[in-house]
Amino acid sequence: MQETQSGRGVGVRAATLKVMKRYLHGTGVLFLAIAGSALLVLVVSQLTNMLTVFDRPAAAYLPAESTLAVFHRPSQETLDAYAIWFPALSETNVEDADALALIDTKAERLTPLLFSRLEDAQQESEESVVMGAYRVSSSEKEILNWVYTFTGTKLAHTKEYGSLRDGRRRGSSWVFVKREAVPATTSLSQGLLQGLVFQNADVFGFEQDESGVHSITIFGEKTTPEGKATPLPQTLSGNVVLLHLLRGEHVWQNLQGQLSDEGRIIFSGVLQQLLHKGFGDVVSMEYDMLPLIQNSVTFSLQRNSSGTLLATVRGHVDDQQNLEHITERLHEGMRLKLPTTAVKTYVFDSRFATRNIRSDKSALTEELYIEGDWHIRSTRAVDEETGLFTALHKGVFIIANTQDQLMLLLEDEEVAMNTSGWMDINTLSPLLREHLPAFVGETSLPMLKDLPARFGWSVEGKGPLIFIRIRPN
Repeated sequence: MQETQSGRGVGVRAATLKVMKRYLHGTGVLFLAIAGSALLVLVVSQLTNMLTVFDRPAAAYLPAESTLAVFHRPSQETLDAYAIWFPALSETNVEDADALALIDTKAERLTPLLFSRLEDAQQESEESVVMGAYRVSSSEKEILNWVYTFTGTKLAHTKEYGSLRDGRRRGSSWVFVKREAVPATTSLSQGLLQGLVFQNADVFGFEQDESGVHSITIFGEKTTPEGKATPLPQTLSGNVVLLHLLRGEHVWQNLQGQLSDEGRIIFSGVLQQLLHKGFGDVVSMEYDMLPLIQNSVTFSLQRNSSGTLLATVRGHVDDQQNLEHITERLHEGMRLKLPTTAVKTYVFDSRFATRNIRSDKSALTEELYIEGDWHIRSTRAVDEETGLFTALHKGVFIIANTQDQLMLLLEDEEVAMNTSGWMDINTLSPLLREHLPAFVGETSLPMLKDLPARFGWSVEGKGPLIFIRIRPN
């Protein structure tokens, strides 16, 4: 009996030990799995952090408010071009630099910071610190230390910088500049050029690809109307300027807003003087010209084989009755400016001569007729190819200085889908010097410094962003 009970006790203990071994084995496997998972998470986390640090742009370490410009993958040629705005760049060597930032020190000078990848950086020096995957150096140690310890909003976290950086290839060479960093200009020509390019931008970016296409992206809460992306227009032999405006009135108001008070007065005065030269006091800029550009409008200037300048304007206005009044004033002004007098010389006794100046309406010819749906009118001097030719149809107007050009445009139904155009600088410059000398001056915009003589451009709006593309033509 005792032996039986003893055997049963041994069996129970053995079973208990077996269960405990299984439990301990399962628990050990569980703990090992948990430990392995934790280790894997730690490794992945560390790798992710390392990759994140490696992938951060230089802007992730720059103070948002004090950084005025960043040159990504800059070349010495780029810095030389922008030295006209930022003289400190002319003294900066960017060999092996991943980025160069200009920091506003509030002491009437900008301090350059050079960002170099650790694997590319030169030997450590007292004027450098490590920020993430970069070694950052500067001649201003105090500014360098301030940026190193800065804990406020970083440039990379701003909407402006993020919008301009999106879509760019990693490691691409491009420039970020705040509008406030652009030096003010007192030149009317430079003011007009900056107004046309920068518009209401708060910041802008610039990039040039291998084919020579210049891409300028501007960011601002107030931008031009959105336009459909279309191919850049092609130039032909004899073409001088072609300009499509999606909404000319908006462009005019925006341009006026970018000029100083003095610049606006001079700009308007120069244009009014040009109108007076062609139409006298009958036509005004405010009441006659500006209504013609309120919507889409196209302006073209060409030179034919005989050297005659051919000018055309095509657009659309909402007030058809006002359009008729405007064209009436244009023809009246042209009529008053054309020579309508005849000079005759009389000789008496083969010794005395006298001149008689009389009104001669036969020197002027005017026509009014209908071609299809168009109401056509012309005013010109007799035996002259050029004059004033207009065509109207349901608010659409065409203005030309030759009849042939007018007739060509009657069948052209093209309307401006965006702001675009082209120009030939070599042909246009002499014309500007002759008729609009105030608009002629040196180009001090770095992103336009190496443009060819013939080029085309296209402007596309998308929300707060405007994309300007300029290419050799």
